[in-house]
Amino acid sequence: MFDDADGDDVVERISPERAFELLGHETRLRILAELDDADDRVQFGDLRDRVGADDPGRFNYHLQELTDRFVRRSDEGYRIAPAGRRVVGAVRSGTLTKEMAAEPTAVDGSCTICDADLVAEFDGDTVRIRCVDCEWILTEPAVPPSVLEDWSIPAVPAATGRWLRRLGVSAKLGLCPNCDGRLDVGLYRPGDPGSPDWFSGTLSPAVRVATCRRCGHWWHTLAEIAVVTEPAVVAFHYEHGIDVFERPNWELDWVELDLASVESEDPLRVSIPITLDGETRTFVVDRDVSVVEVRDDPRP
Repeated sequence: MFDDADGDDVVERISPERAFELLGHETRLRILAELDDADDRVQFGDLRDRVGADDPGRFNYHLQELTDRFVRRSDEGYRIAPAGRRVVGAVRSGTLTKEMAAEPTAVDGSCTICDADLVAEFDGDTVRIRCVDCEWILTEPAVPPSVLEDWSIPAVPAATGRWLRRLGVSAKLGLCPNCDGRLDVGLYRPGDPGSPDWFSGTLSPAVRVATCRRCGHWWHTLAEIAVVTEPAVVAFHYEHGIDVFERPNWELDWVELDLASVESEDPLRVSIPITLDGETRTFVVDRDVSVVEVRDDPRP
């Protein structure tokens, strides 16, 4: 059912099926939640009180089933293990249990196609940001419901932008946001092996594809957006008082589709000119989506 990691440096302590079996009881999930909330180690009796378990023997059975893999035990008491913390985080993110339900809300920024207004729509686990005029969908990611919970509805599009920026950072670091596996990341032209079927090159001449070797999770990003998290591009924006980690893609005035151009096919070199406050700087990226050249265009 699940693929093992490559190499001999990762050892499977228990099977995935056994791990889910251990978690399959309400009391055990409550134990993990209480330990996750605790500031320090918790003694057996105190933990039982926090969980609200009446039967000490039954409670001890459930606790021992979790101990070693999801819970750590010492003379000072019990504490949550990293694997247990990940389980609690997955539950609290709402990904497993919730979906988003809210009325559409206006989005700051404008359409990259026609410059019209934008709207955010919520559909289950999806946040769709589209143009109210030409109906172009700028993005339609499946976002954990926790992104919606602690933000006012008008602020959710900006929070979604932050979440998308995190995907860009994950691609840059080569770490899967779904399972923490290793990502294969590359820039592709239409027809290249590995290029997505939908990509024709009409919206942008190149697309970044990030694919996890472990879980198969993948996502695509047009070259103009993929370059935003490159350090040189981040620094250029910072010079002009713009923090790209605070500003979603649709609020970056320079972003236009088909802005990029191919300078060479072999090796692949794609250039993206970015203009901020009248200053244009061109960033050339390679197949690995790394900036290999920066050119300051002369001012008129």
